[in-house]
Amino acid sequence: MYDNYFVNGDTGVHSRMGAQMLVQNNVFRSIATPILTTGDSTTDGYVNQSGNDLGTGKNDITRTGTFTKPPYSVTLDPTASVIALVTAGAGTGHLA
Repeated sequence: MYDNYFVNGDTGVHSRMGAQMLVQNNVFRSIATPILTTGDSTTDGYVNQSGNDLGTGKNDITRTGTFTKPPYSVTLDPTASVIALVTAGAGTGHLA
């Protein structure tokens, strides 16, 4: 998951049942627990995360995984630009 803008909620990204997630350059606003790897399943997930702006939230990452690079090319936008980029292309009238 990269370059996403999350607003209002209890959790943003929730990895569970042994899933491996790479979470980069996302912005979280009014999200109590931006990144979570425990709860709601019998097995915790794994998360490697970097470059995220958590706002006032606090992560609950119980396990760090081995997934550190996707098997395809990715160009991350700067975290400071994510809100403007997402809101410019999201909502009514912005179909891809």
